[in-house]
Amino acid sequence: MAGQTSFPRNFEKQKTAFWRDLDRTVARNFFQAYPSKLQPSLELILDALSDRPRDERLHILIEILRERLPVRKLRTSGEDFKPHASNDAEYEVWASAMLGIASAQDALGLEDEAERTTRIMINNGPHGEKDLGAQYSLAWRMEEKGRYGEAEEMALECMEWINGHRRCGPLSPQAICLWRLLIKTAWKSGRRALAEERILTTRDLITKMSRSRFAKYAQKEVEELVVTTVGLAKISKM
Repeated sequence: MAGQTSFPRNFEKQKTAFWRDLDRTVARNFFQAYPSKLQPSLELILDALSDRPRDERLHILIEILRERLPVRKLRTSGEDFKPHASNDAEYEVWASAMLGIASAQDALGLEDEAERTTRIMINNGPHGEKDLGAQYSLAWRMEEKGRYGEAEEMALECMEWINGHRRCGPLSPQAICLWRLLIKTAWKSGRRALAEERILTTRDLITKMSRSRFAKYAQKEVEELVVTTVGLAKISKM
């Protein structure tokens, strides 16, 4: 799967004027669409555009990424179509560029366009399969929009994928992140008991995480869970 399967966690945003007020995620998802050898020349192009307003710079990123997109025959939800093998060779380029476009659209507040871009990714995964990496991202967007049922359904499907992923597994940061999402969907949809149960499960998983190959992320996950639970408690008091 593509989309966010590599889950880069140590990316540092460039400290240049172009990126001064743009989110780290936008920068990360832009640059991961290009091989490292091309990034210095891209920076030179962007530096020359540093005086442009924030929204114009985001539109520039989208246009640059669109030029990066290989031509692919796309399918919509429900269509039984598998991309041609020659297109599959370019799939990673296409998926990375689409992810960058969706991130920039999000930053512009173009929620419907970002959702549409992400759903195109989901419906056009490699070898005609669903792109669960893109769905992982969209699940969070659905939660933010208050579409808790859709978010939960997507997250549960992604959880099975993450748990079996060779780079991840049930004790990975990506899995714990999904548990936080599932806590939110349960709590905000009025299923408080289920949310509390999921909080306990997440705490137990983080404890096990501290003794796993993902141990270095455990403290950060403890802090993130606290932020989540405190935030939900505040919502309940409003």
